[in-house]
Amino acid sequence: MRNYIRYAILIAISNILPFCCQAQHNEIDISSGIGSGIGLFNISDWLMKNDFQPSNPAFTYSISYNHYLKHHISIGFALCYFADQGTNKYQNSLFNRSDSILGSYKRQTFIIAPEASFPYYIEHGFKLYARVNIGMRFSYEEFNYYSSVHYQSGDHQLFLPVAQITPIALRLGTHVGGFIEFSWGYKGMINLGLFCKL
Repeated sequence: MRNYIRYAILIAISNILPFCCQAQHNEIDISSGIGSGIGLFNISDWLMKNDFQPSNPAFTYSISYNHYLKHHISIGFALCYFADQGTNKYQNSLFNRSDSILGSYKRQTFIIAPEASFPYYIEHGFKLYARVNIGMRFSYEEFNYYSSVHYQSGDHQLFLPVAQITPIALRLGTHVGGFIEFSWGYKGMINLGLFCKL
């Protein structure tokens, strides 16, 4: 049985490797985005009645690897990081936010997420496309509460699912170029970056 598994793995590698070695099909992206959906709204924070208000805009820094398949569809993964800090208010419901500040927070977040892109339109040196990412977020959060009425002070380590939905994105360049993505999620509402084909 073990031999069959080894043969299956070797066959899979031998089929995948030639595609990965074709330089024109691989790409690395480096980007920075602002307006992360994690900072604006997060389902777990809402369920715990937390309303985090960053004191300054938090930038998300990302590096992605993508492999292009037929019809210019790509699959890959992204590694992201962002850090923010600010105040935490008590939130009665999604539409009823109080002015009662519970305390302050600091947060660092790391994200790993598979991603896929789908082109709308391609011309030489120009591409209009969409992208979807679904992955996991690890956050280390430090809290200093002014009152223990609702919660206690402490540190949290959270593992939560995250997503990035990009309905519209523009890319300029052939082997090296830049891109802008308009989206919702952990990379930010506006994500600017550079790409390089390997």
